[in-house]
Amino acid sequence: MTTALFWVTWGIISFWALRKYYFSASNNNLDQLRYIAIAINVTALALTIDKFILAIFLILSIILLSTKHGLSLKIASLATIFSTFLLFFLMYRQQPNTFTLTTRDFPPIIAILLLLTNSTIVLFLWQQLKLQHK
Repeated sequence: MTTALFWVTWGIISFWALRKYYFSASNNNLDQLRYIAIAINVTALALTIDKFILAIFLILSIILLSTKHGLSLKIASLATIFSTFLLFFLMYRQQPNTFTLTTRDFPPIIAILLLLTNSTIVLFLWQQLKLQHK
């Protein structure tokens, strides 16, 4: 029952997000996506501040998302997606084998989930730029 509830909820959220952010272009949607992406990047940065390389890409992404220039937003999207892969790599490199989770391990896990969500958001942002360009 729980699995069915999860997939039904996931389907409804996906349908709503695709209808709102993928198929219809609007400046309001673009701004909403930018603000959400900035907030998630700031949260991920706070959770993984000890990872210097990752912090550089997240700060770059935050700065570029603050602008409204199309090329800057595309570069910020790429930096966000790269940050997601980089955090996966850093987490795997730090703990390559099976291990018992401690409280120290939870912030990077939450950060990676946020960055995965943010990767979807910046892809929607990229699509909004593409729709507005047409």
